Amino acid sequence: ASGSGLIGLSTWLFQSGAINPYLWFALVGLGLYLAYVPIQCMLFDRLIAALKNAANIGFFMYIADSTGYLASVAVMLYRNFFAGDQSWLTFFVGSSYLVAIMGTILVLLSLAYFNRKLDTTVKNHPIRKGSPA
Repeated sequence: ASGSGLIGLSTWLFQSGAINPYLWFALVGLGLYLAYVPIQCMLFDRLIAALKNAANIGFFMYIADSTGYLASVAVMLYRNFFAGDQSWLTFFVGSSYLVAIMGTILVLLSLAYFNRKLDTTVKNHPIRKGSPA
């Protein structure tokens, strides 16, 4: 969520003239990095452990990487075939806001889902039910 927030905030600051284009571009890149890397490196591994599933993060990393590559191609195709009359700057600003909003919404939905799932897992754990450890 902090990465998504950084993307939205830096885009707003750029549009208001408070930061230059180079800093804006670097901050958007940092925001994307902050949104992507922690999920790849830590969150997938911790979710598997918390939910007590027998798994490893290899498949999740593959899916996340594949989705990222597919999204990059989809953005290029969309820009070239459906938004060709729009400047790259306008397209990038709009895309940055979209990523910021959707990223924050998806993180909050994931948080709600996994809080509910983890709460159910903890309540149904044999030690919590009173059985001997």
